[in-house]
Amino acid sequence: MSRTIPFSIVDVFSSTAFKGNPLAVIDDPSSTLSTTQMQLITRQFNLSETTFINPPTTPNAAFRLRSFLPDGKEVFGAGHNSLGALWWLAKHGNLQDTVDATNEGDDGMLRFNFTQQMGQEALPVSIVKGPYGELAVTLQQEPPQYYGIHNNLASLAQTLGIDEHDIGFEFGGKAITDAQVVSTSSSRHLLVPIANATVLNSIKMTDRDALLREMISVDPLAYGLYLFTPSPPITSAKDGARNPVFQARFFSPGMAGEDPATGSAAGPLAAYMQNVGALSVKRGETMAISVLQGLRVGRACLLTVSVERGENGDSAGDGINISISGGGVEVMTGDVAVPGEAVEF
Repeated sequence: MSRTIPFSIVDVFSSTAFKGNPLAVIDDPSSTLSTTQMQLITRQFNLSETTFINPPTTPNAAFRLRSFLPDGKEVFGAGHNSLGALWWLAKHGNLQDTVDATNEGDDGMLRFNFTQQMGQEALPVSIVKGPYGELAVTLQQEPPQYYGIHNNLASLAQTLGIDEHDIGFEFGGKAITDAQVVSTSSSRHLLVPIANATVLNSIKMTDRDALLREMISVDPLAYGLYLFTPSPPITSAKDGARNPVFQARFFSPGMAGEDPATGSAAGPLAAYMQNVGALSVKRGETMAISVLQGLRVGRACLLTVSVERGENGDSAGDGINISISGGGVEVMTGDVAVPGEAVEF
């Protein structure tokens, strides 16, 4: 009988089963799986990503996460692929064996602070576990990087099936019009502001070749297209602040359909809005925005993105820290057969 290994399916960025962005998680603490075996298992699940939890190979990291797409490509963005796996670790108590917890105050909250390895990078992670088991995971992303701006909005609008004047909106008294490639991880995405939710939800991205042409016309390394528009703000229960809210949709030539939640694009969205002066986070301050995604495909997701500006940071990249937060819900567990060593991808 072939060897098997346990797996879980977690719906990330939601607390409601069968919503969120599904992720397959496999804990492999002894690194028994080869890269080819990971790719084969990922293709079998055929979800947007599958994440494998391994021991770290870089100093100071608590875990190493390896994530793959169904086409076999390994990806490193700090989004739902990382957050979902770390949520699973916390849910099943696996953190306590590796990471020291702190209990600050009398709120009954356990706090875990450590670093996770993705590729060769070790990025900070914060997990808060409440007295009733509720979990919130926060991942710090890489410093923002700003790349090319699309110089032919008429062509872009035609590919999207909308009018050129439907690209752009006003926010905080500023005209937001640039379609720009931005990253806060190893993944670069083309961010496109859309006039309103009606236009956003009318877009049908069926021509992958046209989508690819629009992206590489700006940056040959761009992976996806992130469309976003403002929504009414949410009042924070914590401090009464009215946090900005955006609706978003994500498409990529490498994905069969629309992605329900894209942490590697939501982070750049916050950085983009700060860079164009629409958020105006002051030195020493932090602002949170909420991103609603997956509504069009029946998998509502809520992503919280924080923009922290250091005391000496400028308004764009230097001194700007981007982090993304969310939760999850486990919807399936089981065992998957480990492919034989002779099986090729």
